Amino acid sequence: MAAEEFNLPKNARVRWKAAPLTGRKYEFIIGIDILTFLNAHINVEDRKIILNQKESTFINNPHNFGQIYALETTDFNLDRLKIDHLNEEEYTEVRKILNRFNKLFFKEGDKLTSTMNIHHEIRTTTDGQINSKLYRYPPQHEAEVRRQITEMEEQGIIRKSCSRYASPLIVVPKKIDNSGEKKYRLVVDYRKLNEITIDDKFPLPNIDSILDKLGRAQYFTTLDLAKGYHQILIREKDREKTAFVTPHGLYEFIRMPFGLKNAPATFQRLMNETLRDFINKTCVVYLDDILIFSTSLKEHVKAITDIFRVLEAANLKIQVDKCNFMKKETEFLGHILTKEGLKPNPNKIKVIQELELPRTEKQIKSFLGLTGYYRKFVKDYAKVAQPMTKYLRKGAKINTKDPTYIESFEKLKLLISSHPILKYPNFDKQFTLTTDASNYAIGAVLSQEGHPVCFASRTLNNHERNYSATDKEFLAILWSVNYLRPYLYGRRFKIFTDHQPIKFLHTNIEEKICRQDINDGC
Repeated sequence: MAAEEFNLPKNARVRWKAAPLTGRKYEFIIGIDILTFLNAHINVEDRKIILNQKESTFINNPHNFGQIYALETTDFNLDRLKIDHLNEEEYTEVRKILNRFNKLFFKEGDKLTSTMNIHHEIRTTTDGQINSKLYRYPPQHEAEVRRQITEMEEQGIIRKSCSRYASPLIVVPKKIDNSGEKKYRLVVDYRKLNEITIDDKFPLPNIDSILDKLGRAQYFTTLDLAKGYHQILIREKDREKTAFVTPHGLYEFIRMPFGLKNAPATFQRLMNETLRDFINKTCVVYLDDILIFSTSLKEHVKAITDIFRVLEAANLKIQVDKCNFMKKETEFLGHILTKEGLKPNPNKIKVIQELELPRTEKQIKSFLGLTGYYRKFVKDYAKVAQPMTKYLRKGAKINTKDPTYIESFEKLKLLISSHPILKYPNFDKQFTLTTDASNYAIGAVLSQEGHPVCFASRTLNNHERNYSATDKEFLAILWSVNYLRPYLYGRRFKIFTDHQPIKFLHTNIEEKICRQDINDGC
């Protein structure tokens, strides 16, 4: 097939090796190899060509060469993706996958589909009514409410309601993005509904357990489901319970919204069921965060293909421009994943660095919550944080001029920003546990081949602070072994301590320590 011109969509790219056509009257000839690469299907009778599942039309060549035609196509636009990190082989594989699963991706203007694999149920302890009054909005918010309500109704996310329930609607400003445009999010306040909703006890995965599965991975792909919660339908008889009031009337959700008590459990159940054959083998999932990991390109291509197949079968849609394919380093659950190991997300660290000295109990809890998420990166975290945690005790009066308090705050920020890279655990190799105790805290470092896997620590209670130095060191060992049990259970490992008297005490561990450990469940 020859052509004077070959029109791809704006910004689209095709990488292909070409031989020069010296002395020919055509600029290039499209051969069977590139047609195969583009997944082309030609309908000669109707003068149509199908590229990547989409129909295109031959256009008569203006030079009237008879058999020569220009071609217009709506090829998949890879410029929507971050692909600069891909080499030629990786680029080709990503292109093939995206072309093969073109229907899996949610595109602007598409109507959002829904999965039939699960429905969200809202079981309540009472049928009591929830009747909230309509809030007043400034004009710009009211216009935004109308726009988003209209959009969600057209998408089949909500519908008009005659419910006896009525929760309030709140307009929340989003952070200003690079465009500088003010944007808003509509949030329904379901607190009253959640108070009478029966808990769904389906568990969310443990984040540390998820991250431990990634050892030896060389390739990472992260997937983002398009409007994830909205791809799940609410059970018909429960839809009236989601009703909310607006200046334009009463509406209720057809699809699962944010803010419902058991929405995370429903979503995790869907993900676990859909990806059950691949979880902890080639992928890990935390709510709508899906990570595919592999040790080689060949394995990674197969893993992506397998997972795309089951997502497509479940009628789930992916927001392709929010996905990252075949990366050697990627962000996941607040961490940066690399083939060498794990480190905190620098954007999260920047937030911590910009915080001011906490002056209230709430601010202390917020700061310790943020830094505590990364405590496994900080040696003796509990010991360093103790001058701050002491002000969380009942009746404690915060002294922001306390030099130990200020030092603790600054040192935590410094340690968080100068974190080591933590190695992924290798369960085929031996672990080393190094423990230590101070007057106020105990801690441990779990390592392999001299590289830290994680740090662990906690403060001592008032009773434990009265222990002798040797008893505290024993407590550090006992607590650390139990705390790190998922790594150490059923394995031989080495324990190191700098407290010399312990090596002479092979038996008769203090009964009070054992009893305290059992009672505390440490």
